[in-house]
Parts: sequence; structure tokens; C-alpha cells
Amino acid sequence: PGHIAQGGGNSLPLSGISDQSISALYRFQEQRPRMPALAFGYGVKIPSANPRKGFGTGFTDHQMVFVVSRDLGRSAHVDFNAVRTSAGGQRGRNAAAQFGVALSFSATKTVVLVLDSFGGSQPGISDSFGAELVGATWNLRPWLVFDAAYTRVYTAGSPREQFTVGFTHAMRPGF
Repeated sequence: PGHIAQGGGNSLPLSGISDQSISALYRFQEQRPRMPALAFGYGVKIPSANPRKGFGTGFTDHQMVFVVSRDLGRSAHVDFNAVRTSAGGQRGRNAAAQFGVALSFSATKTVVLVLDSFGGSQPGISDSFGAELVGATWNLRPWLVFDAAYTRVYTAGSPREQFTVGFTHAMRPGF
């Protein structure tokens, strides 16, 4: 489980584990000269965080994602994402939609810079959400990627700033 540490404002620092999720993405259309790549994904959030600390809801959520993806020359790439979230709650399920556009640029052979703008409605509340993300990934090995990002939220109802770091380790079955 991921570790969360939170503080700021007039509140005491809190720490704990995050919710876990599992997802799959299927690309059903390869990119062609006049056609972007198209993919569909499904994910489920497994409630493992402590809702009393505000780190999770205690309910299972489902997400469906549609992705349109296109290379722009040799070093740039753009993605458009449409996400439908069905969030669990005490009064049943509540749905919302979010949209995002991300631009990535290969700065070197192993470093990619990312700019992302995303937002939309939120499950269970009338407020919308909007944010900008600036980040980078470092491909240390073909199977090991480190990343970091800074996110600034420009709507109410969420932490105003977040700094995220992480890594991805990928393996093919049988190797």
C-alpha cells in the first residue's frame, strides 16, 4: 500500500496508507498516419485507506476510461482522456465525468517532461474539480521508471498543492 503524509493549514500532520487500485487498458486501434491510437480501460479502487483520517471513503469505486493518443513528430505526444467514475457511498453509487489533455516531450533519451490539465464533475458534490500537473519521468532501465510531479488545483474542495513521487516496475509474464 502507498504511504500518505498530509499536513498544512491549521491541521495536525496525518499519515497512513492509501486505497489500492487495479486496472487494465486495451488499445483497440493502433495509431495510423491519419488516425490516432484509441484505447479503453477499466479500473476498480479497493478501499484500504482509513476513512476517519480522510484518506479514503471506505467504499469500492469503478472507473471507465477512453483514451485518444497521438504522436506529434519524434519527441512529443498528446493524450486526451475521458473518465467516468462510479463512486460507492452510504447512499449507493454516484457518477461523475472528468476530462484531461496531456502533452509529453522527450527532453533526453531517458527523461520525459509532462504537462497535464484535467478536471470535471465530482461524485456526490456539486463542485467541479480542475488542476494542472507538471512532471517528469526518468527511464532508468526498460523495466524501471521513476517519476515525480507537482499538481496545483485551481478549484475549491481539494488540497491546493501536491507533490508526488513514484516508480513503476514492469515485467512480462514468463520472463
